[in-house]
Amino acid sequence: MSVENKIKQFKNKEKQEKFKIRNKRIRFKDEIDQSNLIEGKLIATIGSISLVKCDGVTYECQVAGIIKSKYSDSSIVAVGDNVKIEIYDEFSKSSGYQKGTIREVGNRFSKLSRISPQNKNMEHVIGANSDMMLIFMAADNPKYNRRLIDRYLVAAKCGDLTPIIVINKSELGDEETIYEDLYTYTDELGIELFLISLQEKINLDTIELILKDKRTIISGPSGSGKSTFINHLLNNEVQEVGIVSLRTAKGLHTTSFVRMFELPFGGEIIDSPGIREFALWDIDKYELPTYFDDFIEYHHNCKFLPCSHTHEPGCAVLAAVEEGDIDADRYESYLLLLESLE
Repeated sequence: MSVENKIKQFKNKEKQEKFKIRNKRIRFKDEIDQSNLIEGKLIATIGSISLVKCDGVTYECQVAGIIKSKYSDSSIVAVGDNVKIEIYDEFSKSSGYQKGTIREVGNRFSKLSRISPQNKNMEHVIGANSDMMLIFMAADNPKYNRRLIDRYLVAAKCGDLTPIIVINKSELGDEETIYEDLYTYTDELGIELFLISLQEKINLDTIELILKDKRTIISGPSGSGKSTFINHLLNNEVQEVGIVSLRTAKGLHTTSFVRMFELPFGGEIIDSPGIREFALWDIDKYELPTYFDDFIEYHHNCKFLPCSHTHEPGCAVLAAVEEGDIDADRYESYLLLLESLE
């Protein structure tokens, strides 16, 4: 067994033990009695409460003390999960929904996840089973952050999500300058990039065509216009629209929980809280270069492997950066990510 595999095996065992200690009241089983369970999809999480939709009916659910799930080292449930629930003849006084208990969580074919803000040893799954990830930022107020874009791209690749970059508030910037600044993503990495303006109603129809009949998770910093964008898609004021802090130029948090909306033209969108920090989950420093697609053709030509691409003699990645074949800003993002993993 290679050193890298031994490290990963140890990490997984360590995470599982820490998870069992933190969640000793939750027991995971391979099989449970399914005779009285119904299938549904988890459409919102609000603290310990989950809303599950089954055949058009929404139920307010808690996670069972004994649950069938493969994800004992991760979020027990996440928006987008396919679940099985047991329902009761009881209604919530606050929500009016019939109550239920989640007994089983299905397989996740994709996910957007990060290190839990509450526990660095835990994976926080923001959304599951999506086709695409919309990286939503703004041309200004607050301006898009390439370092955060790069983190999202690594997370998207790790979670088997197709990334799309959307820059809102295009009226606040010069479009040609933005395209030039982000050409690495479009021309070298082949990622779709759209400049839109919710205020000026620019390019919105194009985005709707991209989202049609797909499940998409949207994420990005607060203040970029996510809530306004979702209100536009749904043609309804379903999201509270926040303001940008003039003192810090960073968005104020207006979305306090994750939820899924059905789009009127087909498809679904999962809205997540505005994120300022995005700590990557379960990526080893030796694996990190493989999540940078523009590094791969050079990575395998390094004189020594594994190679950190920071100081080693004969490093093909460093040579490519010096020759301008790898974007210097992307390399800087890599170094910052590498430092955070170490």
